Amino acid sequence: GDAVRRFGPTGGQLAMGRVREPSRVAVDSLTERVWVTSFSRRQVTWFTSTGTAIDSITGLGGPIGIAIDPRTGGVWIADTGGDQVIVLDRSGGERLRLTGLPQPREIALDPVRAEAWITLPPIGQVARYRYDGTPLRRAVGLATPYDIAINARP
Repeated sequence: GDAVRRFGPTGGQLAMGRVREPSRVAVDSLTERVWVTSFSRRQVTWFTSTGTAIDSITGLGGPIGIAIDPRTGGVWIADTGGDQVIVLDRSGGERLRLTGLPQPREIALDPVRAEAWITLPPIGQVARYRYDGTPLRRAVGLATPYDIAINARP
């Protein structure tokens, strides 16, 4: 339907934002802004909680995964088609770019340890980075890691 929709606790629609061919959605729990990737359109768009578009970034290689750390305001985007991960601030300014990552697909953030975990399906790995871009470790020997989640406990 070329849209993202926000529903309330009883199932009623509260808001809708138009995005051509959305891939993934992430919500900033501090600002309630909604960030949406579109792999086929090669862009990221963000909206207010009421569905009003704020801005977009175009010309990416093909973003899929997206994760937000509400404490730091970091918006982590897996630009699968560009073999990179881009970290933006809440206004869309670039904070960090991790290059040379083969088709990163999904990102999970550990706010307790300030780490990002990034799946790399074509090479069967999960890469772990500090929020400042320092590489930490890689889990290797996986078949095709498409998704990831973190159970962050202090």
